[in-house]
Amino acid sequence: MATVIGFVTQSLESFTNSYCVLAFCQDFLCNLNPALSVEDKKIMRWHPKFRLDDVPDVDEADLPRPPVVKTYSSAHDVLEKAQDMIAPRVCR
Repeated sequence: MATVIGFVTQSLESFTNSYCVLAFCQDFLCNLNPALSVEDKKIMRWHPKFRLDDVPDVDEADLPRPPVVKTYSSAHDVLEKAQDMIAPRVCR
């Protein structure tokens, strides 16, 4: 199980890094003389003169907090919540 999690984590990091580096590669290609314009999907490898080691590291950030989800343990709790959501005119 740990190897699967490690593989998924490594794949996600690789994807994220490749996607971030792609923006720097596009900038590099635009600054060439003559400038090159290549769609992101069509880039298969890095330009030989593109200095991959000079691309800055991706800044780390905290993960967003998960939303607070109210769970109900009985049908009575669900009905109480539903009654609170119904407009007072509908209840009459």
